[in-house]
Amino acid sequence: GQVFQVDETGYAQIVQQVRDSEFAKEIARRESELAEKRENELRMVRMEQEKEFDKTLSEKESELADREKTIELLMPYRDQLIDAIQKGVIFLVTGNALEIFGTAIEGDEVMSDEKIFIRGLSIFDYKSVRNMKEMRHNSQYIGYFDGMILLGHRSQYSFSYGDFDNYFIEIYKGIGMNPDTKREGVHVKNFFATYSLGPCFIMNPHFLKYILRLLGLKDKIPFEKEAMEAYEYRLRELRRTL
Repeated sequence: GQVFQVDETGYAQIVQQVRDSEFAKEIARRESELAEKRENELRMVRMEQEKEFDKTLSEKESELADREKTIELLMPYRDQLIDAIQKGVIFLVTGNALEIFGTAIEGDEVMSDEKIFIRGLSIFDYKSVRNMKEMRHNSQYIGYFDGMILLGHRSQYSFSYGDFDNYFIEIYKGIGMNPDTKREGVHVKNFFATYSLGPCFIMNPHFLKYILRLLGLKDKIPFEKEAMEAYEYRLRELRRTL
């Protein structure tokens, strides 16, 4: 056979070519691994998003079903409810429960173009609109009622719309029944309804004392000093951050 002679320069070039080839293969392998890793990470993110969406959807649908069932149960007593309100019976309705007292709950289905329509008790003239495709709205507010400064926290999928002539709280910082109004809740005689959640008494000890007086009870509450100090601290913080 033939013998090929390779000088030092030629040998160095061959070695460099081999090295370049191996390096290119290594780069390609690393790029492939990184691409696969990114795809796996994106897949995990999509799975988490779908899981969160399904959880939110289930929660929204469950809330809506509860609301519809509550209206169905209360509808036979609608006239008695109106009579009790007019007679000054004390009601405190919090959170999304106030929606059942309006004319309707409306919205869009998430998985179709169908419309949601649930007839309310129609005791008050406002309707609630649920956005089934958005995340839960969470916010806080500062407002006024009967010379008191009230604090509130809301967590909801819907807003209510109407004139709200009989509103409960005039919002100073934050939103009212919807982002376009500073009127929050409903107040007729001793009927109080607010999107604010249940801890409204804890957040507003002076309002708790007000309700106790309406009930004809002593307005002394446990740990009153500490409760008022916590209220003042929360008020300062909300004024600073809202």
